[in-house]
Amino acid sequence: MKANVKKFLEETFIELIENKVAIRLERKKIIKYGEGGVEKVSGFYNDEPKEFAVGMAKPQSEWLEVYAHEFCHFKQAREKVKVWTSNVSDKLDDWLEKKIMLTKSELRKVLNACKDVELDCEYRTVDMIRKYQLDNVINIERYCQKANCYVLYYNVVGIMKEWYKRPPYEFPELIDMMPKKLITNHKKRYRKFENGVIKKCY
Repeated sequence: MKANVKKFLEETFIELIENKVAIRLERKKIIKYGEGGVEKVSGFYNDEPKEFAVGMAKPQSEWLEVYAHEFCHFKQAREKVKVWTSNVSDKLDDWLEKKIMLTKSELRKVLNACKDVELDCEYRTVDMIRKYQLDNVINIERYCQKANCYVLYYNVVGIMKEWYKRPPYEFPELIDMMPKKLITNHKKRYRKFENGVIKKCY
């Protein structure tokens, strides 16, 4: 393991422990999240109760991306940034689990708010990659493309009314459709990408 990667992991691990966050690093590619495991994700950070989880059964560059991303969600929560404190992900989870109904307008607002959370997190993640010089392990341009995949994927959640079976950022042909820099406007629709996600991820 490269020295800068080790330093990054040590410092972030200490910060999580100091903030009494339960840490789960699992030898799995995908982790079940939500009540009944309705969502299958590569990792997550949950603030109530505080839990940080990453699926580690991947090449180092891939799990390190997920680790950095989820750690930045932890930072959002700790800093009480506005996009995080809106608790929109809980509302989306409740909708996906069929606990609540949402009108089209309400769903659009929830999805846009979720994209706000994720896009803020992605900008933080890229900054963190640069801070620790993790670009000797993580290709930043490719990471940005994957990040754009994930942010824009939320449009498909609204269409399909369920979480993916396999994430869009695991398909090179979907990643290639995305800009190599982080998007600034998540409301722009990428119809070809959305159709590709529906075909490949469900």
